[in-house]
Parts: sequence; C-alpha cells; structure tokens
Amino acid sequence: MRPRVSIAAVADQLLAAVDSATTAGIHVVLASGANPTRHIPLGAAIEKRGDQLALAVRERLPRDGVTWVDNWADAELAQLRYWSIDKLHLNGAGHACVAGNVLAALGVPILSPADDENDIARPRTSAYWREYVLPWIGRRLTGRSSGDNREPKSATLQPVILD
Repeated sequence: MRPRVSIAAVADQLLAAVDSATTAGIHVVLASGANPTRHIPLGAAIEKRGDQLALAVRERLPRDGVTWVDNWADAELAQLRYWSIDKLHLNGAGHACVAGNVLAALGVPILSPADDENDIARPRTSAYWREYVLPWIGRRLTGRSSGDNREPKSATLQPVILD
C-alpha cells in the first residue's frame, strides 16, 4: 500500500506466483484482504491504493485453477464489528466472515457464525493512538515492519483436504 510501490508490478508478481502453483497442478484460493479503511487514520489514502490493487488483481482474473475470494469488496466485512481493537486486524467474527467467504467461493455450505459481543472493537481513545497508531508511524519512519524477525506459522505448503 506504500505510495511508491507499483500496484501493477505487485499484481503481476502475485499472479505469476499463482500461475506457478496452478502449473504445478495446485488449485489456488486467492483472497484479497478485508478493507479496514473506514476505521483507521489516513484510511481514505490507504483505501485508494487498496482499491487500485483489488482492481488490478480482478483484471487479471479469472484463471483456470484459481478460486477468487474478494474480501476487499465485501461491504459487510468492512463494518467495525469485524475488526479488533487496533482497527487493522480482524477479530474472531471477522475471521469467521472471511472463512465463510472462502467456503462460499468453494461451494461449501456454511452455517452463520454467532456474534461474540466481547469481540467488538472499542472506540478510539488516546490509549488507542499510543498503543497502535504511534508505533505504526514510528515503524514507517524507520523502515521497519511489524513482521520483522518473526518466524512463519508454517514454513512449508500443506495440502488442504475438503471432506
């Protein structure tokens, strides 16, 4: 989403990776991220870049062997109730909604998840800015990422078996 990064180049790289997987006989579920921009500082600027990326990927689809899940365009998922306190990551209800989107795209019947009222994002306060926004700004200014020095949850591809 950074301003100097070429959206077209990102989309090309993403779809090249998808093509590599499908050429190897792997069915790919390609999912866009959900849109948090209504609830975060500088959201309008980030939404513009997110819209551009989503459009660039959509323009390169459909492809054989690819199931597209367009979470970015899901207006329901953009609601505050699906976001954690940092307003940037999904809460449990948001993850359930994304899982439902994936299953629906795959044609798998799903049950509606129950809402967890304890999982609803709280309003912005000065504590929110201190804990989430200012550290994010600091990382941008110093060229660091919140993912630096983190190990992957799973370092190798694993098959997904649908019953």
